[in-house]
Amino acid sequence: MQAAPASQPSAPQTTTTSRQVAYLPMEVAGLRVVIKMSDNNWLVTNDHLKSATTSLAYRSSKNNDDRMDCLGPTWGSMIQGFDEGDGWLRCGPQAAATSTVPAASAPAPYTPQAAPAPAYSAPPRELEHPSVGSGDLMVIDVPAGVLPGQVIAIAVPDGRQIEVTVPAGKRGGDQLELLFDLAAGTLTPKTPGQIGTASDQLMVIQVPPGVVPGQVIGIAVPDGRQINATVPHNKRGGDQLELWFDAAAGTLSPLP
Repeated sequence: MQAAPASQPSAPQTTTTSRQVAYLPMEVAGLRVVIKMSDNNWLVTNDHLKSATTSLAYRSSKNNDDRMDCLGPTWGSMIQGFDEGDGWLRCGPQAAATSTVPAASAPAPYTPQAAPAPAYSAPPRELEHPSVGSGDLMVIDVPAGVLPGQVIAIAVPDGRQIEVTVPAGKRGGDQLELLFDLAAGTLTPKTPGQIGTASDQLMVIQVPPGVVPGQVIGIAVPDGRQINATVPHNKRGGDQLELWFDAAAGTLSPLP
């Protein structure tokens, strides 16, 4: 009797991920939404558009209607891309384009610990108004190359050097208004219309376990309020997330 042929082992199944070039419009409805910061680094801003969304959608082509299913960069985040010279930013292959990010769930209360940004070694700057006193206003030029969230050392009138975190919206070459508290030995960025001490600061939290990109979480801020923040596309449960807390506006903005 002839033996039946042995069955051939099945080939292992592999999963491939399509990599697709993605584009972002530099303007939406005639309003700027992508701003060049340095080289190929760009800031995604909602300051002019005032959109109710949490992010700017990627496009699969240079057509505003060709929105991709993957989550785009959140407002206030930094991205890398190449200016095509025609009002479009090419962002390179997007591996996330093959899957749809789960819809945002209800905010999950979470109480983080505020932490300082990594120290930035910058030369002290001479004050434009050296005759300030306790609680008075100082105006400095942010050193070239400095980005939001970095720490610089400022020389104050009594001879000390005090570190201060560069707030969101300020970078190298900009003027920065600071409130100097002689007794406390502190410098705090002045917010529009502010007379007293500023309370803006950098917060570093750990994203709660199980949270995915695009999900909204509730975060307790130093003044006791709970503010919702959207987890950026490159963060998930267990990752560290740097946020800029704007006390006056009541907002938390992810930092790149």
